[in-house]
Amino acid sequence: MTTVGTILGDAFGLIARRPGAVLIWVLVYVAVGLAGAALVLGQMPQMFEAMQHIDPENPAGAQMAMMNGMGRFQGLSLLIQFGGVLLTSVVLCAAFRALLRPEEDGFGYLRLGWDELRTFFTYAVIVIAAIILGFILMLMLFMLTGLVAVITRDSPATGGIVGFLLAVAALCLVIWVMVRLSLIYAVSFLRGRLSIDEAWAATRGRFWTLFLAYLLIAIFWIVLNTIMSIPLLFSLFGGMASLVPADPSAEPDPKLVFAFMQQWFAANMGLLLAVSALAYAVQGLMTALFGGAMASAARGFLTDDGHAMPQDFDPEG
Repeated sequence: MTTVGTILGDAFGLIARRPGAVLIWVLVYVAVGLAGAALVLGQMPQMFEAMQHIDPENPAGAQMAMMNGMGRFQGLSLLIQFGGVLLTSVVLCAAFRALLRPEEDGFGYLRLGWDELRTFFTYAVIVIAAIILGFILMLMLFMLTGLVAVITRDSPATGGIVGFLLAVAALCLVIWVMVRLSLIYAVSFLRGRLSIDEAWAATRGRFWTLFLAYLLIAIFWIVLNTIMSIPLLFSLFGGMASLVPADPSAEPDPKLVFAFMQQWFAANMGLLLAVSALAYAVQGLMTALFGGAMASAARGFLTDDGHAMPQDFDPEG
């Protein structure tokens, strides 16, 4: 019987049993992540410097200049995110391979083949579908909230509570769908083909088992990221305290804020890159944990349901 303990045991046990492979994944994440971070962070001082020269008397020109700057920044960010999805797909498959096909050893179980490409395209489609679903849910939520506001106009508190409950319900729906779909990658890896229906069936009645396993790993991730962010937060908010006007009713001068951000990014580039390196190392570790959890759950749930064990699968279908 596959339980939360079984899934977490296999996930964390993967690190204990394959420390060399996990170290390789972490180092790859750090190397690729730092290359992207250096490109993005390197543009931040120039972007804030450009914002200081925006003419408030020419709002149209100011808006156009800001949009051009943000457009270049967003384009670079999208390219880095694309690379991140590919990297995550490769490392996820390496984690699947280390747990489910340990005989296929190599350089940290890393490969770039059909398993990785299938995972990449499936991952990309699910991310795009999640964005579309999120947009639709937000639109529906906005309409329902407006309707509730009209109905409960004599009781704003009731309208606020109902709106909050609708938002929570929408979030729960998204989480439920994502958890139910999460085993597509591992089941497809086991089968050697895209297996949406089998992955969906494998999670039927096991939502809470998967959700709790993922939640505990996510909490571990949040704690590590919070600890790493403390030096940056102290540096940033400590410096921003000098921007607070003496008159509480006055607003900070935007040009002073942009000037501060330009100087802060330029002065703390080393700290930013160091924290980024740690963050990418943790991300690599978490990918290993989530990959191990998915592989363990897929193998366990399929076995519990009487399906063939992984070694009995025919990769060609």
